[in-house]
Amino acid sequence: MVRLDAAGAPVYASVLGGRLADSSVGQAIAVDAAGHAYVTGIAASASHDFPTTPGAYRAGECDNVLRFANDGFVAKLSTDGSMLLYSTLLCGSGDDLPAASLSMRPETRTSLAQRGRATFPP
Repeated sequence: MVRLDAAGAPVYASVLGGRLADSSVGQAIAVDAAGHAYVTGIAASASHDFPTTPGAYRAGECDNVLRFANDGFVAKLSTDGSMLLYSTLLCGSGDDLPAASLSMRPETRTSLAQRGRATFPP
């Protein structure tokens, strides 16, 4: 992820993924009023260590029903991009495919849309 200033110059660049052969893909990004970046996408790491944070909804790998199924994720970065403030795996019932839709609500809730046949927990 790269944050740009009003002139288009990079403010920060940050990478989110596992240690080895990571092919995680961001699908959508949103920024709240304070400047925190929220990103959603598909976590895919050969090292099985996509970063999650303490207290996350799901901190470990998903028990996939399908072999090599995708696992969705949602993460929140600090305003300067240096810290992962929150990150969780979604662990749907099948192949997680978070849609390219992430929105911020005034009361600081984040809404995520999904596509495909996997069902996400409430």
